[in-house]
Amino acid sequence: MVSLFVLEDESGTGGLQEFLGRMLLRSAEWFRASGVSVFLFDEVSGGYLLAGQVGPNSHIPAGTVLRSGEGFAGQAIASGQPVILQGDTTGKSISSSMVIPLVGRRGPTNVQGCIGVLNLSRSAAEDGFREADLALAHILGQHISLAVANAATMSQSRYMSEMLRVLLANVGFAVLSFDADRIITHFNPEAVVLLGAMITPNGCFDQLLDEIAPDVATILTEAAELCEREGRARRRHTIRNRIWNVTASRLPSGGTTIALQDVTELESAQREYERLKRLAEVGQMTATIAHEIRNPLTGVQSAAKLIQESPELSDEFAQIIETEAKKLSQLCDEFLEFARPLKLEKEPTDIGEMLSLVVRTLETQFAEAEVTLACKVPESPAIHTLDRRRFEQVLRNLLLNALQATKAGGRVDVGAQAGHLWVQDTGCGMDEDTVSRLFSPFFTTKARGTGLGLSMVRKVLDAHEAHIEVYSKPGQGTRFEIRINEEIAR
Repeated sequence: MVSLFVLEDESGTGGLQEFLGRMLLRSAEWFRASGVSVFLFDEVSGGYLLAGQVGPNSHIPAGTVLRSGEGFAGQAIASGQPVILQGDTTGKSISSSMVIPLVGRRGPTNVQGCIGVLNLSRSAAEDGFREADLALAHILGQHISLAVANAATMSQSRYMSEMLRVLLANVGFAVLSFDADRIITHFNPEAVVLLGAMITPNGCFDQLLDEIAPDVATILTEAAELCEREGRARRRHTIRNRIWNVTASRLPSGGTTIALQDVTELESAQREYERLKRLAEVGQMTATIAHEIRNPLTGVQSAAKLIQESPELSDEFAQIIETEAKKLSQLCDEFLEFARPLKLEKEPTDIGEMLSLVVRTLETQFAEAEVTLACKVPESPAIHTLDRRRFEQVLRNLLLNALQATKAGGRVDVGAQAGHLWVQDTGCGMDEDTVSRLFSPFFTTKARGTGLGLSMVRKVLDAHEAHIEVYSKPGQGTRFEIRINEEIAR
């Protein structure tokens, strides 16, 4: 009977299915059964699926599912006790059948329950099952359930090991492991390519260091030593115009795993991308500046020409020239303000009181646009150290943007609490592409504007180490959320 539970040859490729086949054959032999089948619990369906069958009297259709409480097998599953059925219950020449529930721990939560059911039948040429068989079956079910669970675990372990092997074989960096005696236990193909040396299982890690480039050997040695002291190491090295990232982790067994990646080309590509991005922004900035300057200059040129043609109107057109010149000056001030580094003048500020003041200064504009402005402030003071003038500029900018995006009859909500401010409107909303470019310098969706408003908002918040998030969908409005990191208790 012991042979029923032996897991020899589990290293074969068949895994659980291979074990079940052997278990069915041995059960048929031990109980002199002419048909044996096994059903195993399926987490997805919640039923018991046919997992295998042998014998001339076992003709169960593929895909058959048993459920707890349904039929003789379902009753055995529900009770957890084996049962004997005497006589031919299937229309075939069977003297009796025996249903053995396999009780054990199942599923990801490791809950005790019926993991499967074993069905045995004897032909009419054999005596039917007896009470002695039933008692033996009860013990058998406990042992088989344990063996099945072990086989399933081994099969899953083998599957995970194979998945890990395939994963490591295809990653773009070198992975190398060695045990407490510094004997190499695992490595992937990229390690051979990147290190430029032959690596053999059970080889010596220290010997490998002697065979690779000295610079790389120094990186690996430092990582291994640091990992041995601290349990983990993460470093970035620049050697001879090459950039290396190395990560090392100590294993529970006392060994070490090291991951090494040459990121020179990756970082070069990233720098090139950033360069092209900056060039694109400069091009956009140039076009925007030219456009914004051209409009006032056109007015100045027209007024100057009219003065030449009609000197008697010089006072009137001189006023136009002065107005357009002020626009140019204001435009230059805005560009310079964005370009120069911020110098914050921080002071303890109650964000609720600050928000209320900004809202009062904008109430008239909202009323004229027939847009409701609702403000919610903390019941108790929420004090933060920040540049109050700059933060008022941020709030005013966000509220005016919300006003411009909202039609008459719409609503804008603004609120604050400790470390958190928000502005939400019922306006036209934005698509994902617009949201992703919203804080880019000189990007604007408005017919008139430089696109520096929200860029300045981001600049001020970055200087305060604050964060802003945007949530928006076309036709569903927009919500800006600001989170402040540091808070000073009053």
